[in-house]
Amino acid sequence: MASNSLLAVALVPLMLAAPLAAQPQPTPVQQIEMAADLADLGRAGRDPLLLVAAARLVQSSGGNPVSTEEDVLSVSGLLDEAARLSGNNEAIAGQIAETRANGDRGALSGILQSYNTLRPTEMQTFDYVFAGDELAEASVRIMSQLAGSALEVAIVDAGGKPISGSLLRERERSVYMKWNPKRCGRFRITVQNRGPAPVSFKLTTQRSASNPQKCIG
Repeated sequence: MASNSLLAVALVPLMLAAPLAAQPQPTPVQQIEMAADLADLGRAGRDPLLLVAAARLVQSSGGNPVSTEEDVLSVSGLLDEAARLSGNNEAIAGQIAETRANGDRGALSGILQSYNTLRPTEMQTFDYVFAGDELAEASVRIMSQLAGSALEVAIVDAGGKPISGSLLRERERSVYMKWNPKRCGRFRITVQNRGPAPVSFKLTTQRSASNPQKCIG
């Protein structure tokens, strides 16, 4: 496990470097989602190095997401968790110190996160304004671990035209969606619980247009 964890830490810069093939560099939302995956693995396996790798991905995304909850995926929070798990291991302490030295850039205004819980059949809607001719993206991650968890996610434009959709089940954990609006406008993301029990989830998206009223006025 230790060698795999060290490999994860070492690979973070390579994952974000300019690709040799036609693979685009991960977007900030994708980097935050990869960091969340690493953090989940680190917590499940009590592996501090995976938490360090997650912290470095958050750093690479530009900063901590703006969140509706205190439990945000932050560089300092991930490194504090790693320190608690590392004991007196000097090598891991060095990795933590090196990552801290790179700084915690504070809130990243481009990334928004919302934590929510839905009862069976309950639906929640989120309205965002996205700029035209720019990548728009959103991800939904199931936070609870109840058997049978299922969320239906859909995105429509201001006229109700479907943009994207997915049925997210417990075993899949998260879904990432992206689209390219032709013009600035309002988009609605709906999340509905299709399972038999309450489901907690996290919605992550990039910042809406800087001046929504001017954009859609």
